[in-house]
Amino acid sequence: MTNSNLNCVCVFPSVPNAFLDKEEYYIGSKYKKVVYRQYTDSTFSVPVERKAEEEHLGILGPQLHADVGDKVNIIFKNMATRPYSIHAHGVKTESSTVTPTSPGEIRTYIWKIPERSGAGIGDSACIPWAYYSTVDRVKDLYSGLIGPLIVCRKSYLKVFNPIKKPEFSLLFLVFDENESWYLDDNIKTYSDHPEKVDKANDEFIESNKMHAINGRMFGNLQGLTMHVGDEVNWYLMGMGNEIDLHSVHFHGHSFQYQHRGIYSSDVFDVFPGTYQTLEMSPRTPGTWLLHCHVTDHIHAGMETTYTVLPNAETKSG
Repeated sequence: MTNSNLNCVCVFPSVPNAFLDKEEYYIGSKYKKVVYRQYTDSTFSVPVERKAEEEHLGILGPQLHADVGDKVNIIFKNMATRPYSIHAHGVKTESSTVTPTSPGEIRTYIWKIPERSGAGIGDSACIPWAYYSTVDRVKDLYSGLIGPLIVCRKSYLKVFNPIKKPEFSLLFLVFDENESWYLDDNIKTYSDHPEKVDKANDEFIESNKMHAINGRMFGNLQGLTMHVGDEVNWYLMGMGNEIDLHSVHFHGHSFQYQHRGIYSSDVFDVFPGTYQTLEMSPRTPGTWLLHCHVTDHIHAGMETTYTVLPNAETKSG
């Protein structure tokens, strides 16, 4: 008997016209979005350039971190053309309502991280939540406003930050561009024949449901790179509606997750409004497929790859 390590041969399916081709009146593969982005200071003049380890975030806002007991001040400037806000699952605020921020306005949002929002006894040390706009929860989300908030046990970041683990936040979401505030803008900008577009047409509606991981489709999400032996945290996020039932499958490696016990698997189910930390220690170099296992979602493009590079010890050995 021989042992062999096999890398995946990632063959992406032929691209369905309905999702990416314009044809007579479809929008195609590009859409105008509104996104959360970080700036160096409260003048909002210099954006923070994303590092290599943040490339995987795609359309998502910055990956925010907090320990239980922290108070987080978000200085928010609305550079868009309509009111938006920022709020997060799991945080406490001074008011039960979230005040919208008008275009051009700057507002400070204060989040307190209660103990109930941190890891439980049987959980990983850090767990994910999502932040988003609440002016119109549906339209704001599908327009692009969402990002990850990682909450860790009290003092965890202060103690373990020097040996920070590789972290990857993944949002599995069918972006329904029909519900975006910018649907009309996208028709005018990207359709070859905007005058022919019938927004009530079933085929047109279906063509605008973009099956994405962090807003990217058909292997176009970049930056999921790690090394053999790394202790990797994957933060899965689920949002959306009844079609957003996703079976997240990692080819090539298994992971552990904690929920009243420790379990090993290579598939994890994500539903709207659910979040989960997966812990992986990759052992086999290569480029591996990562996708939703729902057949319709695979065909529609909800797939990408992650890359495991050899470390120095692996190379010398």
